[in-house]
Amino acid sequence: MSPLPSVDDEREIRRLIETYARGADRRQPALTASVFTDDGVLQIYTGDPNEGGTLDRERNGRAEIETAMGGLARYRVTFHGLQQSTIDVHDDGASATSETYCVAHHLTHHDDGTVSDRVMFIRYLDDWIRTADGWRLGRRRLAVDWIDTRSVAHPTE
Repeated sequence: MSPLPSVDDEREIRRLIETYARGADRRQPALTASVFTDDGVLQIYTGDPNEGGTLDRERNGRAEIETAMGGLARYRVTFHGLQQSTIDVHDDGASATSETYCVAHHLTHHDDGTVSDRVMFIRYLDDWIRTADGWRLGRRRLAVDWIDTRSVAHPTE
């Protein structure tokens, strides 16, 4: 692997990582799915898949990914705060991998007037492919490291 990706490659991949999160938070599942190849795969694990994590769900292809991302509409608000990313473009220049940390908030308004926040501490373990349209996700392994559910004292509408 190249120790430092080209600035353009890193910028494009980082932008796609951000596009995925923005699409999730803005309830635009087609935008989120657009960062994948047509036959891209989204896998959700409890724990690290490289260390025995359990595969909980798998979605194959943009249509399945888009449908799955539409499920976020059950939350009043989501907020995917992206943290650090490590991006490695392979020597062939046609593939790359990345790892991105994320703290994802999911607010639910309950019938009794309370609001809870399901906070997921996750990492995106990504396999990128350079296509005719630029970089796209071939596979995203979403590793859920832990979840914390909290009460929200002063939610906004």
